[in-house]
Amino acid sequence: MACFHVLKSVSGNSWRVTKFEPKHNHVLATQEHLQFLRSNCKVTGSQASQIHTYKYASLRTYDIVNLMVQHAGFKRVGFTKEDAYNKVAAIHCSESVEIDSEGLIGYLASKIDSTDPTLFAKYAIDEEDRLCHIFWANSGCQRDYMCFSSVLAFDATYRCNAFNKPFVMFVGVNNHFRTCVFGFALLLNEKIDSYKWVLDTFLECMQNRKPMVVVTDEDVAIKAEISVCFPAATHRLCG
Repeated sequence: MACFHVLKSVSGNSWRVTKFEPKHNHVLATQEHLQFLRSNCKVTGSQASQIHTYKYASLRTYDIVNLMVQHAGFKRVGFTKEDAYNKVAAIHCSESVEIDSEGLIGYLASKIDSTDPTLFAKYAIDEEDRLCHIFWANSGCQRDYMCFSSVLAFDATYRCNAFNKPFVMFVGVNNHFRTCVFGFALLLNEKIDSYKWVLDTFLECMQNRKPMVVVTDEDVAIKAEISVCFPAATHRLCG
């Protein structure tokens, strides 16, 4: 089987090829079948727009592919039915993000107007008006933090949502040694800018009341931002 092996030097400054086998143990793809190789299958931007238009007109994905093949031919389409299904799923997920974001913001706004006027909610959007981060804490969360703010624990490793976004839950312990929740957040990613935004927003919500002890995981970005937002707090890592 065609392959080559490389080794990295001890110093880490160079790579050395230790084995090269040019012979293949299978028949190579012919010119007419090259488009079906995984490395060559690609839905272009114009094709994605065309697929989106057809889906908006309620055409099935199977029929969309057949229509594009009839129009351009297999050689010019450049992708398979599976690629088209994956692209349709990606488009649907992107549209669902916008719908779900609007739904969440609308739900929090309705709670403020109806049952919880002191509920705190804040969100950030990017240059394309897409939701980046959102934080919320109801009146009960805020009251609990005012009473039990000595220890604050939070973890951003949860990704149990359809869009694989970090979900953050701020928690503490009350006088009965039971867990109490101080707030929630959905972040764009686990980078320093995201943690800076959510920690600054948390302090804004909690009237700048800072904890004495902060417990987090071993994420480098979290540790960097904890020292900035809570310089006087003792930082401990959860096991």
